[in-house]
Amino acid sequence: EKGQLVPLETVLDMLRDAMVAKVNTSKGFLIDGYPREVQQGEEFERRALRP
Repeated sequence: EKGQLVPLETVLDMLRDAMVAKVNTSKGFLIDGYPREVQQGEEFERRALRP
């Protein structure tokens, strides 16, 4: 509402949940506009891609 960025932890949780929900019916995922920074990509690989 205030035009601020969503915290990284929240974004990663949302991405992980959305991907897990579709993993059995999807061929892959394209995340447009993410990551915005290298640190976000590294954190995504550490947290969201863990089994």
